[in-house]
Amino acid sequence: MKAAGWFDGACLGNPGPMGAGAVVDIEGKRKELARAMGRGTNNQAEYSGLIWPFGTPSPRVRTTSSSTATRSWCCGSL
Repeated sequence: MKAAGWFDGACLGNPGPMGAGAVVDIEGKRKELARAMGRGTNNQAEYSGLIWPFGTPSPRVRTTSSSTATRSWCCGSL
């Protein structure tokens, strides 16, 4: 199975209202996801952007993020 995902999260203020979005591609079928996540910090929004659509990070799913903090948390030090 080929699976890939692109995700991001942000908040208005830090902390503040946050949201997350993702594009998930499984075997060439794409789905766009977005949702409000309540109040939190920017890092919480970024982590939620990964965990909410993909579950626990897995080497079977190639993910892409602009967040250095999330990549470091998921993949170890960069």
